[in-house]
Amino acid sequence: MMSALHGFDAVADSFVDSAEGIASQTHRSSQQIVQSRLACRHDVQMEIELLVVPDCPNEATAVALLAEALADVGLAGTQFRTTVISTQQQAEERAFIGSPTFRLDGRDPFQAPESAPALACRIYPNSTGSTGVPELSALRQALDAARSTAT
Repeated sequence: MMSALHGFDAVADSFVDSAEGIASQTHRSSQQIVQSRLACRHDVQMEIELLVVPDCPNEATAVALLAEALADVGLAGTQFRTTVISTQQQAEERAFIGSPTFRLDGRDPFQAPESAPALACRIYPNSTGSTGVPELSALRQALDAARSTAT
């Protein structure tokens, strides 16, 4: 009887060891998948630029919004530059339609086709009317779309 019980204990211990081993391997695999996905996100190179007119009243809000959106899509710490557009010629050269303008890999994801270059404040439509910056959800979507096409 004792040997049978001992045999049962050995089988049970072996089963527990196997289960722990499988759980450990599964945990490592999940952890490796997460690390791989994070690495892929950080490997994406995207040029991000915020164009503004001098003394733009929405610049600080736009900078904070962009930083929040980048963090939300897994690109926290991604650098971007702010460029001041101070002449109509610069506005025309850069197809700048108002301040602030977000450029993702050189493209304005919010530009309407009929928009003309201008040294002006920009108005973005939102769910309650309009405002001086896009909605956070719209900026997140634009970043995700740009990231999916970035190399």
